[in-house]
Amino acid sequence: MKHQVRLIPVALAVTAILGAGCTSGAAVGTDAANASEQAAGGEVTAASLNGTYRYEITLDEATEANMVDPEDTYPNVVTVTLSDGDLEGGCFGAAGGTYEVEGDRVTFHSTEYDADSTVTVSVDEEGNLRLTPVPPMDPGDAFVCFSQVWTKIA
Repeated sequence: MKHQVRLIPVALAVTAILGAGCTSGAAVGTDAANASEQAAGGEVTAASLNGTYRYEITLDEATEANMVDPEDTYPNVVTVTLSDGDLEGGCFGAAGGTYEVEGDRVTFHSTEYDADSTVTVSVDEEGNLRLTPVPPMDPGDAFVCFSQVWTKIA
């Protein structure tokens, strides 16, 4: 029983992370449609993801996911720039990093933390990215880095 109690926050965090991907109000099956659009428009490559993206995590979202970081201010506005396999900003540390694309998977490598995070990616018609963590991934990393749609701003 003692171990089950410790798993409850993890289970709640995973539920929040999975649920966060559906907060846009988009109909179920939209990701499949986006994947079809991607396939029709060409394969996802490091260069095809070039751009500057922004997402925001509110205090309510962090509280609901049990992921409030006392060091953060809310809303936590995050900006990430992707450029031909190099990345700047986001949760990857001040030293930036790299990313590689293979099929519908993107692996981000943080230079500062010497850590990799792999996600599946779908790109909508505006170029926004929906990134879904591929286990294993730390629940905090999954929430902070990938629980929101990355909105393309440049």
